[in-house]
Amino acid sequence: MTIPFFDVGWKAVNVQYRLTDPPAGVGKYRFTHGLPTPLFLTNPYDKPAGPTLLVEGAKKAIVCFDNIDDLNIVAIPSKAPPARILESLSECDPIYIALDPDAYVANGGKPAVNRVVAKLGRERCRIVKLPCKADDLFTRHGGTAADMNEFIYQGLPV
Repeated sequence: MTIPFFDVGWKAVNVQYRLTDPPAGVGKYRFTHGLPTPLFLTNPYDKPAGPTLLVEGAKKAIVCFDNIDDLNIVAIPSKAPPARILESLSECDPIYIALDPDAYVANGGKPAVNRVVAKLGRERCRIVKLPCKADDLFTRHGGTAADMNEFIYQGLPV
């Protein structure tokens, strides 16, 4: 599977590849070598602004975009994205952060979500605690837009 990444104005900036059988210890997602890792925009017509849902992974953003109408939805490529990716969210407020469950676990230090919040600015962030990964809410558990919105709007200020 390949997922194209576009910047504002539909400028193609990278492609992500989903490896079907990666070697042990190697992640299953890879970007085109030599190109910067981008933010995934579900609406590349405009720069992200206003209320925004931030998820981890393009597939999750796509599934959420197919089910939710009233938010900008973007995805970071991992729970530890480069600062330059998060800087592109400067006009987003509030930012509802719904990362994968492992981002909320301290792994030899602070949880990854804390580092994301610190880079974005605490005053703009709301932590969304999902019972599963964002896309699984819809695809595996039959969740609806109303279910997801309930989790989102219960997002806790940091």
